[in-house]
Amino acid sequence: SGGGAGGGSSYLVDLGSVFTSVQKKKMLNYTQEVTSIVQRTKELLHRGRDKNAIFHVANRMEYVRPMFDVCWSAMLASFAGMVEHYDADETVEVCLQGFEASIHICCLFSMDTYRDAFITSLAKLTFLNTLREMKPKNIRSIKLLLEVAHKEADDLKTSWREVLRCISQLEKLKLISSKMKTDFAFLEGRPQSSSCPRAEPASKLPVKDKKKATVATTAAVAPKDMQRTTEELNARSVFSELSEGEIDRIFSSSPRLSDDAIVFFVQELCKVSNEEIEGPSPRVFSMQKLIEVADLNMDRIRLVWSKIWNFISKHFVTVGSHPTLFVAMFAIDSLKQLAMKFLQKQELANFQFQRDFLQPFDAILANNADKIEVRDLVVRCLSQMLHSKGKSLKSGWKPIFTTLTRAAADPQEAIVTLAFEAVDVALCRNLLLIPPENITDCITCLLALARNQTSEKISLRAVEHLGRVALFLVDGLPFSPPTPPCV
Repeated sequence: SGGGAGGGSSYLVDLGSVFTSVQKKKMLNYTQEVTSIVQRTKELLHRGRDKNAIFHVANRMEYVRPMFDVCWSAMLASFAGMVEHYDADETVEVCLQGFEASIHICCLFSMDTYRDAFITSLAKLTFLNTLREMKPKNIRSIKLLLEVAHKEADDLKTSWREVLRCISQLEKLKLISSKMKTDFAFLEGRPQSSSCPRAEPASKLPVKDKKKATVATTAAVAPKDMQRTTEELNARSVFSELSEGEIDRIFSSSPRLSDDAIVFFVQELCKVSNEEIEGPSPRVFSMQKLIEVADLNMDRIRLVWSKIWNFISKHFVTVGSHPTLFVAMFAIDSLKQLAMKFLQKQELANFQFQRDFLQPFDAILANNADKIEVRDLVVRCLSQMLHSKGKSLKSGWKPIFTTLTRAAADPQEAIVTLAFEAVDVALCRNLLLIPPENITDCITCLLALARNQTSEKISLRAVEHLGRVALFLVDGLPFSPPTPPCV
């Protein structure tokens, strides 16, 4: 056995020497090849240029595109790799200048895939989506990203999402820096996910498991403390170099975006807002900015505004149907504020923008059959519009009556009463302003109120209103029910 062991040992030594020999040979071949390439390059550089050769000057911008098409991936890897692995100011500055120039070329020639790659890579270098401690190079990457977003705003298209994600994370750092409450602090009523069952407290565990539970709790708390400390350090570092105005101007300058660019901007802002709301700690920062952008761009031509509102309205319906009560009610209240401002504008003939604007209320009401607070708020918002903006309504009458008809079938008497009061306001104050094509919608709503299953009193009053509407249609008599008086 000793001989066998000795033989095995010598065999391993032989293998090791062979491996070392192969490695040395490979290194020697590599060195020779590099030396040969360097020598040939020197010879080419020192070789005299042919005096009869013609030197062509490239004076057309279009020549840049095919050249960039060939080398963009190598440049991206070089810039990103150098910034990630080196901290020298000069190196980082040159690479960030390369990022800026490359993004400009991509935007200039509408090279969307390349632009997205450079923007995404630059966004990753900010470290805003990680828990790593930020260095000056990361803060410079943030400033460059915001600067690029401002300069190339009309050509960023889908790349806006990465920029807006970073802005969202910056706002989160700002809350940490100022020690303000996050949005999640107000979301106490959020239902717990069934996929994440609540852990049993240690007091309810068997004696033999208490020690394990204590150790697990301590291990879970420690990373959270480290995370909090890192975030606070990053927040102080970022906002000592970055002013709030650099962030705000991205949104405040949105009216200067081109018609196509504003549609992309709003579309990506809706997506980022949805990511915030669906996250483990729901936030409404991007939704607030969405409301701000919608208000600032409300004066755009109606064709462009209709494209913008197409994305915003779908987002409002999604958020207004959110399982968290606070989030849903925030969306409805924001929608009401925008609707109030929009109703101040005169609707053009043959257009139905009011109808499109108010349609989300009906969808939100339909999606919240289990939340009386949300349904109550929707009907109150419509009632307030009828009180203050009834004279401005044109095509908006149809979605209002449609929503109130749905509310009339609600199983809660309080909602049915609110719906009747809203219809009462419409008939007493604005009957003469209701277009003839929407009178049938009004009658349908009164019929639904008359058939409600919660209040006989409301049913009788709705029948009275139907009779007076009939007299108005036949004889033109004004609507003046004797009891109860109009609101």
